[in-house]
Amino acid sequence: NATIRNCTIEKGVIIGYTGERSEIGGFAGRMQGTVENCVNNGTVKGTNYVGGIIATIDNALGKCDVLNCTFGGDVIASGKNAGGIVGSGYCVDTSAPNGKKITVENCTSTGVITGDTNVGGILGGDEYVAQSWDNVKYSFKNNTFTGKVAGNKNVGAIIGYYKSLNRVDDISGNQYSKNCGATQPVGAVYVVDTNCAEPTAYGDTIYCNTESGTSSCPTVAGCSWKSGYNRTDDPLGKDISKLFAVIGAVKLGDLNGDGEVDITDAGILVQYCNDVIELTSDQLQAADLNGDSEVDITDAGILVQFCNDLITEF
Repeated sequence: NATIRNCTIEKGVIIGYTGERSEIGGFAGRMQGTVENCVNNGTVKGTNYVGGIIATIDNALGKCDVLNCTFGGDVIASGKNAGGIVGSGYCVDTSAPNGKKITVENCTSTGVITGDTNVGGILGGDEYVAQSWDNVKYSFKNNTFTGKVAGNKNVGAIIGYYKSLNRVDDISGNQYSKNCGATQPVGAVYVVDTNCAEPTAYGDTIYCNTESGTSSCPTVAGCSWKSGYNRTDDPLGKDISKLFAVIGAVKLGDLNGDGEVDITDAGILVQYCNDVIELTSDQLQAADLNGDSEVDITDAGILVQFCNDLITEF
């Protein structure tokens, strides 16, 4: 395991020469180990697997952590898997469908990220991991993208493409600016393993449930599917804000804007429904708990039930 720590690339530096090579990253191409507290304000150019901090993970089961790093330059890729912090997950071939994903925590990208396919403000794409297991746990938390991202296919504000999502995917607290160039936090996900009864449609995403078996899993070459790796939420639907959120977005149920959802918010909504007070546009957005684009006594009832611990979510 290598460690790269407290390093800076200044503005004006170009990594990748003419942009004709793959696996190009600001501090490393293929990395095994840790990169932390590093800053890149330069330009990274390449074809495939191009990242502002690193390009890819070197070993399908090895350690690869990118922590507390900042990218403020340009990533310019002519091909696939371009990211402001990391270009790609394991990229050698399709031989590791049960491998490890890259840990990325507390990183910030303010740069301009361009590519063709699988382009993300933080991570370009992880194309091959179809089912992570407990032996290769990782985390993807508290990253922020406030730059610009552009591409032709699978473009996401945070992640361009993920092969899969299951309970091993420890993802939370990632934020992005609304006008970053991407319409959604993740450009595309191939398969989500969850026991959520009615998961939200998300492009061409396939949903399976390994709670009691693997018969619903799609065919993936070399993947040894295991049961019991299902999530319990709707990670690309009603629960997506726990994984990815727009900076400054209104929190559902928080009518007074204090960051908490409690009986005070319920009282405000009841007053509105009784024509006692008016609500601002942000409050109306926070008050539409059932998602029908109307704010009425039904929403007030949901919020009161939540505050009385009769329901656990909405």
